[in-house]
Amino acid sequence: MAASKKAMKREESHTKKNEQKIANFLIKFLQTKKGGGVLLAVSRALAANISANVVLHCLILDFEDLLDELEDDEFDGDEFSKLKEGLNSLKALKNGYSEHTENMALSRIDLRNSVPVDVKIKLYVWSNNLIEAVLLYPHNSLEVFQKENAQISFKYLLSVIIYEYFKRNNICIEDQSSLDPMIDNIFMNLLKKLTDHIDSTKYLDGGIN
Repeated sequence: MAASKKAMKREESHTKKNEQKIANFLIKFLQTKKGGGVLLAVSRALAANISANVVLHCLILDFEDLLDELEDDEFDGDEFSKLKEGLNSLKALKNGYSEHTENMALSRIDLRNSVPVDVKIKLYVWSNNLIEAVLLYPHNSLEVFQKENAQISFKYLLSVIIYEYFKRNNICIEDQSSLDPMIDNIFMNLLKKLTDHIDSTKYLDGGIN
């Protein structure tokens, strides 16, 4: 427990200077793009103490122009590198995808057969990028995601973003609630990767006390 608290303090000192700056950027960016559901979902997520950096990674599914308005000095090196890697991996899908990637995507993303394969793959890659963002500050992320309000707000954010992405790409679904099984799957996979990562590195944080 003591080791975990030490790790959390290190993460907090590293992220504190960036969080408010990123949150301000997010709100300003969305106000210029669109209001309504996405802006509300982002505001709810931030109010639930979900990292602004994680929220930003959520948004790149539907807002690939984020980096055009974001200066390199808005983030520290790791955060900006992860964002660029995630965005580039999504853009690379436009140039095709491997059979291996397709198989992984189809095994993890539970959607109707009418949803194009390339969309399923993009969702799979995006959700993996999201996990990488969460793992930047694992102890703080786990503390937040263990709270019911944060879980609800985060799942709502994912649902709104995916629903908006589907609408923009003319993919018809019954309603936003029909995405719930997929959202639950994404969140549970994220939480498992998060706890596994912490368990595998706990001795690096000084062992268990």
